[in-house]
This record gives sequence, structure tokens and C-alpha cells, in this order.
Amino acid sequence: MKKAQPILFVLCFAFRIVQAQTVQESILIDSETKRAVPYASIGIVGTAKGTSSNLDGQFSLPIPVGASIRISCLGYKTIDVAEPIPKVIYLSPVITQLQEIIVTNKKVNAAGVVSKAFRSLKDNCLQQSFNQTFFYRHYCKDNEIYGRLIEASVDVYKPNGYKTVRSKPGENESIRVNQLRRSFDKTIFAMGHVPIAINSILESDVTAYRTKQPIGKVDFFSEVNATKADFSLYTFTLAGITVQDNEEVYVIEFQSVIDSVRTTTGRYVYLPQAKGKFFITINSLAFVKTEVEKVWGTDTTVTNTYYKKYDGYFYPYHITRTGKTYMRDGSTHFFTIEFVSTDIETKKPEPFEGKEPGRFQLLSIPYDSSYWNTMPLLKTTPLEDRIIADLGGGKSLAQQFYIYQREQIQKIEEGKNGDEGFTWLVSEDFKKPKFVAFWRSECQICIEEINSILQSTKEEFYLVSVSLDRDSANWSKAMKKLNWKNTENIKHIWLGNFSVMLDELNVKELPRYTWYDKRGKLVVKQAAKPTTMAWRNQINKLINE
Repeated sequence: MKKAQPILFVLCFAFRIVQAQTVQESILIDSETKRAVPYASIGIVGTAKGTSSNLDGQFSLPIPVGASIRISCLGYKTIDVAEPIPKVIYLSPVITQLQEIIVTNKKVNAAGVVSKAFRSLKDNCLQQSFNQTFFYRHYCKDNEIYGRLIEASVDVYKPNGYKTVRSKPGENESIRVNQLRRSFDKTIFAMGHVPIAINSILESDVTAYRTKQPIGKVDFFSEVNATKADFSLYTFTLAGITVQDNEEVYVIEFQSVIDSVRTTTGRYVYLPQAKGKFFITINSLAFVKTEVEKVWGTDTTVTNTYYKKYDGYFYPYHITRTGKTYMRDGSTHFFTIEFVSTDIETKKPEPFEGKEPGRFQLLSIPYDSSYWNTMPLLKTTPLEDRIIADLGGGKSLAQQFYIYQREQIQKIEEGKNGDEGFTWLVSEDFKKPKFVAFWRSECQICIEEINSILQSTKEEFYLVSVSLDRDSANWSKAMKKLNWKNTENIKHIWLGNFSVMLDELNVKELPRYTWYDKRGKLVVKQAAKPTTMAWRNQINKLINE
């Protein structure tokens, strides 16, 4: 019995640790309108641990016994709540002042405030290494039917903090996925979906990712901030003043200059446009929220990034991005990505190396149910039940994860021959450069651009068209319909959408092109489109080498 006492003591101690915290679930309500308050920051006082309220104002957070939580939200008074935490928490809104605000007897220069805010980033953002942990959620639907759900725990390590300006996510930083769970993928975009869109949501942080050179237009496909570099493309207007954490905040609206280009048919087509708001503190000129809406034709994306102060510096605590794309078959594809900070480590953070994982790296991450039961997640809404019903026929996310993982591993094994054939074809010394065009039968733009090559001379180079259709039967059917055939200078192959090469070449969107030189060496990982002058310049350079 005496030998068992230390074990019993350890078990009792472990039980006390488990009992030392409880998962608190509450809902935030506007005290005046009685409506839910979404995207509020809920943190454990004295720590960087926390979560956010969801779209319905709900939150779920493991809270140590005796701890207090701090709740802050743009436009509301910040409050501390001690145990016992009520199931319903009311927040008091702060009256905002509207236009024509006079500060120290001078009218506020909105453009000047935004410019100063960018210059003040070095004072408001940590300039040394830190690690931030996020909860990631990404779901899609076609029309009203949900197609997939992915959730993950993600670490982002910045070795130089915000001292280093990054022109893209993953530059001078490391990304690591700790845990992952997901549903099946039954969306129309399944073959073209990126495995996980961490980089895409990260780039919405204007304090970390900014273009260094002017672009001269709105980039619809990237959220890396170009406002500072292309300042003249935007107009800025002071819309009012609100508060966050009891500090006054400027509300500044911005709008890109409406521009258009003339097509070869003589028609004018509008370029992508952007508008939104910057929320900037009056005293420290720190960004506490950014809203950006981009429109290009019928496609739209809306991104909101929320910031909060921890230990004297500002960090993103909640990022949301939603978007819609109209498909050629008349359907509409919707997506939503959310990124919620759950912890920040600034005191001697443990460095690590890594980048956004590809499809195959994600499959190696095991499912840990105990982890998901204790992690501070963004509280789910009835959405998850809808997704389970739409995708899995009632199967739980854990069941869908196991089935999906097994199916993908099998497809990877089946696709090895395709990878070997592709590698041989592009790496052999054929005395001519090779232009590789990735496509799939649903991508009309891909087909049109490959046709433009087929109609021109190809004596100077080899064309390798690579199908990413999920099913080889679809590829064969499309080849017959298009009347595409192999010749001396043209090779058509089927690779599928689970090839290792897609991760190695970072093929995430279509159309996508690469150039291999005469000796079979990859020289242009992301080549120009064949309908551009830049493409012709690339050919000339490779031929003359």
C-alpha cells in the first residue's frame, strides 16, 4: 500500500489541476438594443489567453477558478467580470460623435491620420520575437449547401516581431499546425481548393504585411495591404469617433479611385475596387480594427481585422474573411475563414521552423479528441450541425476526419506513377525549354489560354499540359471534346489533384504555369500567362540562354 501512495498522490494532484478550471459559456448582449455583440475580445485577466465572441455573441472559454475575464469591444465600455460568470453579460455602448469633428480647434486630416498610423507601427507593435497561437476555422458552401469545414490550432512565430515588414505571409516567420479536424470536401471547388488557407487569412494583418512597392491598382486576390505604397489611389474621410478599451478612436472611411481598362473589343471593364474603414486610436495612433471590402465584377470579399493591446503592444485577436464567387453554371460559391487568437508568448518564446503545410503534411496530423475538448475554440453556432448534415449524412466531424484521411492517403499512393511521369517529362534534357500549363476541365480560362498556345507556333519550346481533374475519366472525356492530341512538341498528361508535385510547386490556384529550361531545370515557378507580353519575353530569354 505504501508503494501506491505516490501514484495516488499524483492522481489526486492531476484531478485537482483538471478541477482548477471550468469551461465558461456565456452570451454578450447590448444593454440598449438587446442584440448580440459579435467579435468582442474575452481574455483572462493577467494573461494573453482568451477567445472571441461569435457572430451570435456567444463565447466558450476554459477559466481557472478564481480568475476574472476582461471583455472589450469596439464601441462598448470595457468591463472585468469575476466569478461566478453570468450566462448573459450586458455591454454598455458608448455614444459616438459624427462628422465635422473638431479636435484642438483644428479639423482632422483623415489622410494624415492614416499616414501617421503607419509610421507609428514601430511604437505600437512589438519589435522582438513572439509566438501567437490561433484557432482557425474555414467553411464553404455552394448556394445553400455546405461543402466543407476545416478547424485547426495554429502557431505563428515571428523571430523579429513586427520589426520586419513582410511582403507576404511566411516571409521571415514560421507557421505550425498543431491540431486539425475536418469534414469531407464536396464543394464544386474541391479540386482547386487550397488544403488550408492560413497564409490567406494572415495577410489581412496590416501591421505585419504590406507591399513595399506601389502596385498602381487594387489587387483583388491579395489582402497584403498596399494602402501606404499606393496612398494616392485612395480618398480618406473622417466618419466619427468611437472607443475601445476606454480610449477614443478615429473612424476613417477610405475608397479606392474607380478605374477601368479598355479591352481588345473596345469595351471598358472596371478594375477591382476597394473601400472600408480604419479604426485608429487618437492618442497612440494604433490600428484597432480594419474593414476592407473588395469588389471585382460579381465577385466580392469582405475582411475584418480586430486588434487588442497586451502588455503595451497591439496584436490581432480576431480576423474574419468572407467571399462569394459566381460560377459559370449559375451557382454561387461562398467561403468564410476565421482566425482567433488564443494565446501570445513574448517571454523567451521557443523558436521553430515551418511553413503553411501542404495537403500531404496535413494528413500526417492525428486527431486528438481530448485536445478539442479543452482548447479555447470560437464558439460554434447551429452552423456545425448543418455542415454535419449536409456533408456527412449525420457522421460526426471525427468520423468524417478519419474517413477523409484514409481516402486521401490511398489516392496519394495511387498517384505516385503520375508524379514519376511528370518529373521525367519536365526534367529531361530535350534541348528546348518546356512550358507547363496546369488545368482542369471545369476551368474555362485554363482551356482558353492553352488553346491560344496551340494556335500559335510551338517550334521554340515544348508544351506540357497537366490535368488536375480528380478523375482520369473526366480528363479523357475533356481531351476528346477539345480534340487535344500529343505531338512531337505537345504532351498532355493527367496528374490528378493529389500529387506531391502540386505541393512542391505550390500550385494552389488555376490557371497556373511554370517554365523549365533546356536542361530540365525549374527556372520560373510562377510563369506569366500565355496571352501576355511577359510570356513572350520569358520565351525569348530561355531560348537565348
